[in-house]
Amino acid sequence: MDTLIDELAAETEKEWAVAKYSNTDFSGCAVQALENIGFHERTSPEDILRHFCNRRGARASLSRAHGAPSIFIGGSYENFLIFFHFWNSRVAAPHSHEWDGAYQVLSGESLHKTYCFETARHVSHSFRIGQVKTETLSIQRAGFVQKVEAGPGGTIHALAYGGKLGAAVSIRRDSVAPSSRLTLTFDRPHAAYETISQPSEMSNGNMMERYRAFEWLLYVDELKFADEIAGFSNTANLPETYYLFRTLAERGHAIPQHAQAIMAERYGEEWELLGRSLISVPRHEMTVMLRERMDKGELDPELKFFVSALYVCDNIEELIDIVAQKLGADNDASALIADWMGLLLLNKDPNTGEQTPQPFRDFFLKLIAGQHDIETICKQVHENHAQDPRIDEYINNIKTLYTALTQAPIYQPIMAPRAA
Repeated sequence: MDTLIDELAAETEKEWAVAKYSNTDFSGCAVQALENIGFHERTSPEDILRHFCNRRGARASLSRAHGAPSIFIGGSYENFLIFFHFWNSRVAAPHSHEWDGAYQVLSGESLHKTYCFETARHVSHSFRIGQVKTETLSIQRAGFVQKVEAGPGGTIHALAYGGKLGAAVSIRRDSVAPSSRLTLTFDRPHAAYETISQPSEMSNGNMMERYRAFEWLLYVDELKFADEIAGFSNTANLPETYYLFRTLAERGHAIPQHAQAIMAERYGEEWELLGRSLISVPRHEMTVMLRERMDKGELDPELKFFVSALYVCDNIEELIDIVAQKLGADNDASALIADWMGLLLLNKDPNTGEQTPQPFRDFFLKLIAGQHDIETICKQVHENHAQDPRIDEYINNIKTLYTALTQAPIYQPIMAPRAA
């Protein structure tokens, strides 16, 4: 294995020499080297892992980045590094890198989405407001090579993995441009902040303790929470206030309207934009339950792909596109799956664009929680929403949808009762 790794390094060095060691050309040279060597055809993830199981010495280092399960340092060379990445089920938020290079998928599938960040305004060195816009959406399979360029103006992408073991090999070198040596995380559609610096900013004045206190106060009294927010935002800057709201949103809390109104009055248009980004942060309770069942092995690996898509896709059109890429455009299940995912997790009816009625959300929650008797579910939903003038219509539609779900093989893992 070391011989193959060294061969990849030599090919990278050769390609870069042809480019006269131009820093701006390194990523392209890394792409060419990966394509020339065809690493994915000459080894397997199992062989690579066995190699690291038996490897001793300096080259057996283990690193972590962007929340990846495992990143092994395959080789350290004069001008660059070679890494191996392994994952099972993981979602990476939109982010940039401080290194130039490329990676090649060795096995598995990953949903990959690229973005650009336009009209950025620097609130601080590590916090920016701009437009996070989608560029491409694709499924990356074994052999696919992705170019990576450093900095907020370089490669911005999000990845979601699901299913069987995935692996990739990457070639990278730290960017030499000071403006590019910044790793940003992006909250769609407007916010960007430096991933590494966030904890240090939050630690200012025991910030994490204050965050926990705010969370408990939100549980107890929303009005007093809003009063404290007013005082907090008087002393904290805009990034710190956003981090507080983001932390609460990520933990599943809906920020009260009167607290948001205080922020809108204080920060004006800036907060209006950031408020839209906060909407993209929470994981719907149903998504969380799905991920929990996935982690426990209760859901079929094939379903992981579609659940992961919900973290990457921003609208029904993207969902339909990625499902069609997965199953084939002519597959009868594609439209049904896209409709279900839209109703369930984008909280929108794909046909009308209207918000999903709460009875439907309750139905899906019970279904995913492991309940499977439709009559019992409908009775509970009816009792919970008896005052809704359209409840009888909703119940009939729920029964129709349930029948459709039970007839679609891809849904069978969801329809199964939760394991004891």
